[in-house]
Amino acid sequence: MGVGVSVGLTGVGGGSFLTPFLILVLRVHPGVAVATSLVFTLITRAVGSVQHLRQGTVDLKVVGQLAVGSLPAAVGSWLVLTHVARAGGSDEVRSRLIQICLLIAAAVLTYRFFVPLLPGQGTNHPVKLALLGVLIGAMVALSSVGSGSVAVAGLIGLTSLPVARVVGTDMVHALILAAVAAPLALLQTPFDFHLAALLIAGSLPGVVIGSRLSVLVPERVTRFTVAVAVWTLALKVA
Repeated sequence: MGVGVSVGLTGVGGGSFLTPFLILVLRVHPGVAVATSLVFTLITRAVGSVQHLRQGTVDLKVVGQLAVGSLPAAVGSWLVLTHVARAGGSDEVRSRLIQICLLIAAAVLTYRFFVPLLPGQGTNHPVKLALLGVLIGAMVALSSVGSGSVAVAGLIGLTSLPVARVVGTDMVHALILAAVAAPLALLQTPFDFHLAALLIAGSLPGVVIGSRLSVLVPERVTRFTVAVAVWTLALKVA
């Protein structure tokens, strides 16, 4: 429910909060935490994507430009992790990678707090969007972090899309990326379906609560709170 409230309130939380929560609080294996978070993202983003596609708030061209970079990066990152796992020591490497991705997300959130990005100012440059996709794809495959915090900030800065289309475009791209990354993660680690079902059941009412709170809580307060929370989690993970 807490993750759902964060997603509804700020658009951030699927990976940035869920993965470290599973590791720090529930003591879940890092690999299992990432796989569970990716399946959680896949299901929740599927529901959101249907709504955004119906509303017409998705730029499929931008989705494709992001995917050109993100999908190969996700597969490449998975191959690297597979090689590391065979060599041993994958748990420590995975924990460090999760921490690095959380630190990147925290830095982006902090930057957005002090330097608010104005939507509609970008140029939709395909190479820049593909490079953004590479970063997001690698982060999501390695840690499940980045599909919300980093992607939304990047789309606001690089595209001419209004906020509603930024959210919808990110939603559909995150769905496609999770559809590739989740099965790859499941090939490496076992998966707890019961845990994922409980997380999803709790998140759905949380999203509703967070969405309603978003019109009551000042935006700068929520941005500051989320940035501090992600910094705290990043420094505690490893």
